[in-house]
Amino acid sequence: MLYLDLRDDTKHINNDSSRSAAHHVATLIVTHSDGTSTAIRQAVDILDYFEERFPDTCSLLPPAASQPRARALVRDFINMVAVDVEQQLIPAGNSSSNRTSVTGHGFEEQHQRAHVAFRRALASYQQLLESTRGPDGARTCLYTVGDAITLADVCLVPAVEQAVAYGVDMASLQHVARIYSHLKKLPAFTDFDWRKHATASRRL
Repeated sequence: MLYLDLRDDTKHINNDSSRSAAHHVATLIVTHSDGTSTAIRQAVDILDYFEERFPDTCSLLPPAASQPRARALVRDFINMVAVDVEQQLIPAGNSSSNRTSVTGHGFEEQHQRAHVAFRRALASYQQLLESTRGPDGARTCLYTVGDAITLADVCLVPAVEQAVAYGVDMASLQHVARIYSHLKKLPAFTDFDWRKHATASRRL
């Protein structure tokens, strides 16, 4: 597994173009028994692959047969912090051709676009928490859906970290901030924090 500092464009663009011609940072190379390989290049698709490939290993999606509503709800939360944000960032995408200069007006415009996109996404996330859990439940919940980690939580943590990096004030997003703080104390998240790895050693 290779950890990358997303602020260093040249690091992943120069070294990883063979894995992803579009320079997507999240790329999973699956090697098959016949020696061929398949590249999966979207973060959510990679998570889905692991769910389907290892169904008996700590599933992070509620079972479709017995909890279809909860499963759909997890998907809804995921889309808020993944798909919706990505759409709002267009044309400022994840490739070198779409990145604006880190100096001057281009950077300021890109930064503001990202700030607004993440703020809106997390505000919608909190509103959905309140509508699905109720006022009391939203004030005390430690996970997005149910009482255990789901794929929604896996997607929420990096979304919050990016939002904070772009200057989003979490003070008005108490429910989201509480879930994030709880998740960041769990080994599943602390053990794989990119800051702990040499290839992404620069401070955020």
